[in-house]
Amino acid sequence: MADGGGPWGAFRRLDPFLRAVVVVAAAAVVAGVVFAAWTFWPSSESECEKAGLRGGDDRCYGVTDGAHAFFPELEPVSGRIKEQNDKVTSGRFGDPGQPYVTIALMIPMSPGEGKAHTGERTEVVREVQGAYLAQLRANEKERRLPPVRLVLANPGVGMTDERAEERVREVSDDLGGMVKGRHKLRTVFGFNLSVEAVRENLEILTEEKHIPVVGGPITAHTLANTPSEEPFPGLAKVVPDNKDQTEALLGRLGKEDKDLFLVEDEAPKDLYARSLRRAFKDAAKGAPYAPETYDSGRMLPDTFGDIVQNLCESGRDTVLFAGRPKELSQFVSELGDRDCARPLTLATVSGASTLALDPEFDWEALHERGGLTVTYATVTHPDAWKKSTRPPRYGGSANDLAKLTELIDEQKAKGKAKGNGGIGPTDLDDGRTITMYDSALTSIERIHKAAPSQREVPDPRDVAAATSRLSGANKVKGASGWICLRDHGTPYNKAVAVVRLDPEEKRVAFDRLAWPEGAPKKYCKAPSE
Repeated sequence: MADGGGPWGAFRRLDPFLRAVVVVAAAAVVAGVVFAAWTFWPSSESECEKAGLRGGDDRCYGVTDGAHAFFPELEPVSGRIKEQNDKVTSGRFGDPGQPYVTIALMIPMSPGEGKAHTGERTEVVREVQGAYLAQLRANEKERRLPPVRLVLANPGVGMTDERAEERVREVSDDLGGMVKGRHKLRTVFGFNLSVEAVRENLEILTEEKHIPVVGGPITAHTLANTPSEEPFPGLAKVVPDNKDQTEALLGRLGKEDKDLFLVEDEAPKDLYARSLRRAFKDAAKGAPYAPETYDSGRMLPDTFGDIVQNLCESGRDTVLFAGRPKELSQFVSELGDRDCARPLTLATVSGASTLALDPEFDWEALHERGGLTVTYATVTHPDAWKKSTRPPRYGGSANDLAKLTELIDEQKAKGKAKGNGGIGPTDLDDGRTITMYDSALTSIERIHKAAPSQREVPDPRDVAAATSRLSGANKVKGASGWICLRDHGTPYNKAVAVVRLDPEEKRVAFDRLAWPEGAPKKYCKAPSE
């Protein structure tokens, strides 16, 4: 074929600028095809096995040291975890022969694709970022020994999926095999949903595998030890449970029981909803009417429409909502179409933290019919401990939060300089990064507290026993506030951030700090029980 003929000849006869446009467009198409192949083509079991993972359905799952990213948005932070882990295992910290410990973040890391799952993918990335930043602080900033290796444990399905029980068992078996030998796994942390599968997960790890565990944003009171019962030996928690959050929230709202209208999810297997129902009923015993109920597993037509009609008839102005974000979002939309044009307040707790990430959330409903204020108690907010908000002298500090934000700024700068994306886009507003950072920080602190020396790795039983040491002068100075553990592993009088949804900025706005006991304590230790 002559040089001037065919598609190639036509391309060469184009203006140079147009040729450049064609090249860029073609490159974009190729990049899109590659991304689609990565995202939507199933991973074969052999490919998963090569990565040291399990294969099933269309995704790899299991335990990785960062060498494998479970979805594209996770690639930047996974790459940084792998780099840090390689430094740990190659002996870059301490003297020759220095042992290291391993901690594992266990959360579902195989979210769905498409716009509907944007919020879910963002949550996972932010939680993994928090875990990595805690590892970075311990190894690089504080140079603590033994150094910490971080792995990601992914069951491959959501914890409400029918396959969750089987997958949790498989991945827990993998983690159990890492306790002995060179990796010396000493804590599994994370666990971001209060459901039955997480309870089973905790039981396997603590009772069967004898691995110490630290919870992330799990708030059901049944997922905890008590002074009289220890269903999860070695479990510590860093967030206030639904009861503590409710007490802090209602103290801030200043509403009398006669003003309250309760709406509750009666789904029998949802530990979060069950725990929140109990907390609301205990805190609002004088509410004038029986709670309005629904079952998120069997929603009837126009359920929320009927409930809103009853709310309007009741004359109440404050709704306490005990349910998951999906149904809460639907209820907000229904309130936007209500018949009664008067200001209302819709109040709940930290499960609402995902609403602002939902691309389908109905922000306009907050403007309709006299206005709707959506407020909730949550684990933390980045503005809670900023110097500009004049935080209290006790319960936390701006300096402790700054240790996290400075790490983030450094990662952004390094990512820009190296062109590797750093740890990816960051945002602290929903509290996910901060919560998982504090969970990992507590895991690391407990391990170091139990270690006989910097050159020795503690026994898992000693790590669990060190829980009682993390209070008073030895409290964990988290980015969300002081974490003062009771002997059985639950936090005492942990700071709660009361926030609201800002319809103008379409973000979570900070209101104020609150405490389950009404105020922060100078001495961070629980009274005798």
